Amino acid sequence: MRSFRELYEQMLREGTGSLPVGAFDPHHLDCLLNPDRYPPVWRIGHCDCGHEQHAPCEQACLFDALKRDAQGNIAVQNETCTGCLACVERCAQGKLTASRDIMPVLRRLVQGEQPVYALIAPAFIGQFSQDVTPGRLRAAFKNIGFAGMIEVALFADILTLKEAFEFDHHIHTDNDFMLASCCCPIWIAMIRKLYNQLVGYIPPSVSPMVACGRAIKRLYPDAATVFIGPCFAK
Repeated sequence: MRSFRELYEQMLREGTGSLPVGAFDPHHLDCLLNPDRYPPVWRIGHCDCGHEQHAPCEQACLFDALKRDAQGNIAVQNETCTGCLACVERCAQGKLTASRDIMPVLRRLVQGEQPVYALIAPAFIGQFSQDVTPGRLRAAFKNIGFAGMIEVALFADILTLKEAFEFDHHIHTDNDFMLASCCCPIWIAMIRKLYNQLVGYIPPSVSPMVACGRAIKRLYPDAATVFIGPCFAK
């Protein structure tokens, strides 16, 4: 049986036109072709850490998203997993991995049935050399089939201004309180699950990523949006 990594790399080389031949795990293949059916973290092998006590991955999860199935394997709960990847980092046997949605994106680009826009995180500006300008990156995305590229930094600026108005509206004395930042989904999930008494102090704003996607869909209702950035949880 070929490994998950070998299957993934073969599919990337061959594109989405045909399924890989040879021995492969049907579960691995379904995860890569249909990532929306699965949680943000995938188990790609049987657990062998022992079942007498909590495994390191279970201990690392703040959101109680890891359970044991009937065979004693870790089962990631889709409704509670936030994609923080703490369990992946602590998995001693390398049986947990981050989900990958590249294959469905490539499929949309190849089919060309709807425009696909790349939403690029602000971090890109420090990821490459000075020769890789935003204009060149936009041209590269368009060359591989994207309809265009939008910098999410624009919407971060807009939402920073919105949160400033929220702060001015709610904070009047030293006793007033408001939690800042709507950008991090793990932070929001932690507040809701572990510190839910503070939920009312979160400003009513979506993240810059979500705001950017909504703006694109307002202009082009049939468009698909793909966020590209260093934060796996987003």
